[in-house]
Amino acid sequence: MFFNACHSGARKDKSGSGEMGSDLANFIDQQAEGRVMLSSCRLNEVAYEDPKSRHGIFTKYLIDGLRGSADDNGDGVVSASEASNYTSESVQTWAFQNGKKQNPRMRANVSGQIILTSNREGERLSRLSAETESLATQLQQIQQIQQIQQDRDRAERSQDATEIAETKRRQAELENRLRQAKADQEAEEMREQQARKQRQQEARQRELQAIRDQEVRQQARQEQARKERLQRQIEAERRKREAERAASMSLSEALDKAEQIRLQIDAVRPQVESEIEEQIAAIPKPQRIRTPGKGEFEKQVAYQARVDRDKQRGRDATNRYNREVRQISSKLEARSADQKGGLPAGAATADRGRFCL
Repeated sequence: MFFNACHSGARKDKSGSGEMGSDLANFIDQQAEGRVMLSSCRLNEVAYEDPKSRHGIFTKYLIDGLRGSADDNGDGVVSASEASNYTSESVQTWAFQNGKKQNPRMRANVSGQIILTSNREGERLSRLSAETESLATQLQQIQQIQQIQQDRDRAERSQDATEIAETKRRQAELENRLRQAKADQEAEEMREQQARKQRQQEARQRELQAIRDQEVRQQARQEQARKERLQRQIEAERRKREAERAASMSLSEALDKAEQIRLQIDAVRPQVESEIEEQIAAIPKPQRIRTPGKGEFEKQVAYQARVDRDKQRGRDATNRYNREVRQISSKLEARSADQKGGLPAGAATADRGRFCL
């Protein structure tokens, strides 16, 4: 919470004095439980106004600090302690320069750092823009000084050549710094655009890879369906022929056939397992999705969202692969059961022969 108790009488006891009263100071201290309280001045001090910004001096420097000027360690965020230090030092400096007395104070009863603002991507651009503005203002001031010096030259014709050279040197130096600041700002914007394009290109590549994997799986399913249809046709024809032979074979042939059928039944399982492994090997295995590293100007929230999306895509790909493996296993197990169900016809014929004897 921020309090700018200015000299208009903003105090809890309504006495109308220009200074902060004890009731308001005590009220601010009582509200600090579980909060961070930053007030514009101490007890019996006046909170002065800034006619240029139309804010109080305290509010002016607080806004500057929250916009990034208070970010002392350059980590892209402004904490409550950084905002308090920057605002207090700036207000005290202004008060000293103007012969005033105003000392902001902070009261806090919390644990850890309280983050007030965050601007990672735009931080450096904002600083460069502010520096450019400052240099432009300084250059304008130098030009005004130079104009005054030129007027004095024309009026007095006694201007010192050394001062003129120094003024020109400073002007040239400021112009160079201004050009460099603009170039740095343009380079920063270019790097951000390139990073954004790279992230978009990586996302398109992942989408294309997913489409290609889906096409491969679809082709594998179609090929599997074709093989199954052909196998069913072959199995039906085989059963038909087995039935015809069983109906016409002798007792000894039926007994021999029954023995062959038992051996074939024992051999069915390895064949099915081999086909399962072959068809599963044809399914594209899910590839591990590697999330590109965090961009220099990318917010933590956006980066974490990309990580979560990639993890979910990886889980979805693994689930699809496992589901297709189970489907293939189930189909081949069912076909194995059908084959076993058709083989005992010869054995039944043999039993009928023994009964007749």
